[in-house]
Amino acid sequence: MYKKTIIVTLVLILSILNYSIYQKEHQLKNATTVILPLAPVDPRSMMQGDYMRLNYALSREVRRELSIKKDMPKEGFVIVHLNDKHIASFINLYRGEELNPNELKLPFRVKNYNQVSFGGNTFFFQEGNEEKYQKAKYGLFKLSGESMILQSLLDENLTVID
Repeated sequence: MYKKTIIVTLVLILSILNYSIYQKEHQLKNATTVILPLAPVDPRSMMQGDYMRLNYALSREVRRELSIKKDMPKEGFVIVHLNDKHIASFINLYRGEELNPNELKLPFRVKNYNQVSFGGNTFFFQEGNEEKYQKAKYGLFKLSGESMILQSLLDENLTVID
């Protein structure tokens, strides 16, 4: 009986894990592409290796709008306009209104010290490649429903940095 319980539990855990991986892969292949302009920060961590802490130009706009409110929400949505290259620009905070064509609502979270996160505030890369990633100007996201995944970083020509 003990072995059966362990096997069933293990199969259940692996099934949940595989389904989660499947969902992320499906989102990366089929979701809406959104590109956010970056304001990168210091790329290096003694404990974690090489990575880039990311700050988005859109975060400043959201923080400015949220500072007007007395009770800052921990999460919400921001309305952005997508140009023909899928680059997002701030319109307003989402308050339940209808969206116009070429507008999307992006989920955000407010973290400690009023940091606004859009789903990826760090990007890890192989040691020794920091010079390549210092050229990053945009973050390429995949948006599906209320979930955003940071897929890659782009240079000023919107080329994926490998």
